Amino acid sequence: MEVILRLFISWEDLEKFEYIKKPSVVCKFCSNSCNRSVVEFSNHSYYVTGNRCEKGEILEDPKNPEVKEKIKAINTKQNRNRIC
Repeated sequence: MEVILRLFISWEDLEKFEYIKKPSVVCKFCSNSCNRSVVEFSNHSYYVTGNRCEKGEILEDPKNPEVKEKIKAINTKQNRNRIC
């Protein structure tokens, strides 16, 4: 099976390309309270900027058990990196 890697968006896809920018989305996952900007694309992916840590990349509900597991994994990773 041949895999074709496309580095650029096609003209057809570019014509359909849409995004929404949401400024001032405050992160609730740590005490930094980062003021993030979130760009949501028409394919339901998103890009987050303005966060100071990995937790700021998460947009889901903090009460969601899966999100709690993500946060726990990030905290474990950060704690491991602090121990030298």
